[in-house]
Amino acid sequence: CVGVINIAAAIGGILTGAIADAKGRRSTITLSNLLFLGGSLLLAVAQSFSTLMAGRVLMGLGVGIALVAAPIYTAEIAPAQLRGSLVAMSDVA
Repeated sequence: CVGVINIAAAIGGILTGAIADAKGRRSTITLSNLLFLGGSLLLAVAQSFSTLMAGRVLMGLGVGIALVAAPIYTAEIAPAQLRGSLVAMSDVA
């Protein structure tokens, strides 16, 4: 049950490149935030196991997309002298 977030995050991470190329980096990050928000809301109102799992899948997709899209966006907008350290911070955090 708990592992469904990790599986969905892996799927979200795999899909991020195509989504980011098609829709742009900022839109992809917005999508990940909306998925995470939707998953959180589903978890908050869940009255059944299937609703709980659907919320966890949405949260996992959001997390996976964000973990890939945020460093890409950071690398694109950061000044050259700060780029490496800013992107590395997302790995450390």
